[in-house]
Amino acid sequence: MGNASRTAGLRWLVPVGIAGGFVAHALHLSFLCDDAFISFRYAWNWVEHGEIVFNLGERVEGYTNFLWVALMAGGLAAGIDPTVWSRLLGIAFGVLGILVLVRFIVRREGGGFAAANVAALLLVLSPAYAAWATGGLETQLFTLLVTLGWTRYLEETSGETPRRALSGILFGLATLTRPEGLIFMAATLLHRTAVAWFDERRVRPTRWEWGWFGGFLLPVIPHEIWRWTYYGWPLPNTYYVKVGAEGLWRSGAHYLRVWATDHSVWLLPIAFAFIPGWIRGGPRRGRSLLVLYAVLLIAHVVRVGGDFMELHRYFVPILPGLALLSALGLRGIAVRLSRSDPRAWGTAVLFLAYLSALGIRAVQVERRVDVPYSKRGIDSIRQLDIIAHVWSQVGRWLAENKPPDTSIAVNAAGAIPYYSRLTTLDVLGLNDAYIAHEVIPDGDRAGHIRSAPDEYIVERDIDLLIFHPQLDMNRPPPAGDPYWSRRGYVWKTVQIPGDRPFWFGYWEKARRNPRRGARERSARSGAVRSRGRRFVVYGPAVSARDSGCGRGPTSNQPSGDQTKPTSEVVIR
Repeated sequence: MGNASRTAGLRWLVPVGIAGGFVAHALHLSFLCDDAFISFRYAWNWVEHGEIVFNLGERVEGYTNFLWVALMAGGLAAGIDPTVWSRLLGIAFGVLGILVLVRFIVRREGGGFAAANVAALLLVLSPAYAAWATGGLETQLFTLLVTLGWTRYLEETSGETPRRALSGILFGLATLTRPEGLIFMAATLLHRTAVAWFDERRVRPTRWEWGWFGGFLLPVIPHEIWRWTYYGWPLPNTYYVKVGAEGLWRSGAHYLRVWATDHSVWLLPIAFAFIPGWIRGGPRRGRSLLVLYAVLLIAHVVRVGGDFMELHRYFVPILPGLALLSALGLRGIAVRLSRSDPRAWGTAVLFLAYLSALGIRAVQVERRVDVPYSKRGIDSIRQLDIIAHVWSQVGRWLAENKPPDTSIAVNAAGAIPYYSRLTTLDVLGLNDAYIAHEVIPDGDRAGHIRSAPDEYIVERDIDLLIFHPQLDMNRPPPAGDPYWSRRGYVWKTVQIPGDRPFWFGYWEKARRNPRRGARERSARSGAVRSRGRRFVVYGPAVSARDSGCGRGPTSNQPSGDQTKPTSEVVIR
């Protein structure tokens, strides 16, 4: 018994070593995106002021990752910088995801450590899985909870583990991390219903199934009641601001096409996992569930237009399941080859060739995304990292040089508001209920289909109009649009100090009389909305993104070639 345990322990050294390779890969691609700072701001206000809000006094749910915000708040309460804490957690969750998958394959799918190690290698060599362990977002936490959910579900329904409702709770926690958790729960429920009807010939749910569904509702229902009570809406504000536009499926189809191309070698063996008689061990039910997850998630992502950030974070949660299918397909090929090649030379050569092709493809993808660019509405991870870095410097400059009751309007509602601590109008509406519910959608870039009308900005009486900052190594030219100057704004430029100083321009309200504090104005506008008043729905023709406010290209450009020179994001 002791020797068997020792042997099993030694076998785990290989997966642990592979997980170490994942850590190195994630650190190599490490970056931060501006969107992460939205969660950091909610967490900071939670810790410092006891309000889970973007602006104090304005209850708007501009995030979709409650559990992640809670974890960030815990780090801030402990004095840990969220830019560090978020990446440490993301990498740790990525490692746990690999080990959970290995354990499941060894125990459940009958593939042994060979197939499990191949699946782990596939994840390690995926630039998407590695990169989105950083970025500052909840991607790997969500992926881990989903992976724990479906592996536990398959174990519970096989009778190999005590029939507790743990998998339902895990899917509930995943839903509190990202709304797409509902898709995975719905797919699992559909799968369970099909098994009951067609395999077990019954309609009535079992006691375990009631408990399983109740386990899912256990965290979801209390959170939904709290959300509706606290924010006043049944869904996050981000949902309302991102839906309603037509033609988003074109951007979504492009997003899917790039993902499939990047993972073409990675996904190739999946078909062999479904050839009858090729795979021993592990029921086909589990494989059909993983395919169902992929189909439903892909359909959802295409429908909403994909994402504006490179490396397909929305598809990362299905990568562990697809890695399992690819590993089982490769194992089936190896078994077939071994029958005609007892010495397994052909198998070894084929495996090495496949591994080489996988590595070459990963290098090609990383060379593409590790340089700053924006094309067809998608920003590379290096572009995202540079933007977050320079906008963090802008936010710090504002905190040091502007009064604390100053209000700002920005398109980039992450690092600038987080570091400045100033009351902020999010022009794209993620954190503004009026823009999300009242402004007509216009555009086909995912997440950027609404924008604050200029009249709304004027009515909010904003002090500084930053919008999408125009950053350059040289002083920006005077703004040519008279719209804001006629409304009492003065164009200003400033050089942000640092190792590589850069300039940016903004409009500042010229005030003759003592003005009300930004908090007072914010509270007033919030009170107006809470009393049910509706602003006139201004058309998109005069929105801030189109008024030429002396800034660079906004994030609302239509699809097409939008490659930006790196000078627009400053650092060379």
